[in-house]
Amino acid sequence: MLLQIAAGEEASFSILVDRYWPRVYGHALAYAKSQHTAEEVTQDVFMDLWHNREKLPAIDRWVDMAKARQLKYGN
Repeated sequence: MLLQIAAGEEASFSILVDRYWPRVYGHALAYAKSQHTAEEVTQDVFMDLWHNREKLPAIDRWVDMAKARQLKYGN
């Protein structure tokens, strides 16, 4: 999915946002203690992700390496 987002596929980005918005918002709310601030932080996170999407292929490779290592150790 990250490679599709890096290529500018908005549908893939929308799926990612739908999937991870609650988690990112939850973390932001835990730190900010304000719903308004947590919403702004969450929006900023996803906007930054979209604006820097060309860097995502490197992250995708890192995720693949982490998965391979996890399989190596049987977790």
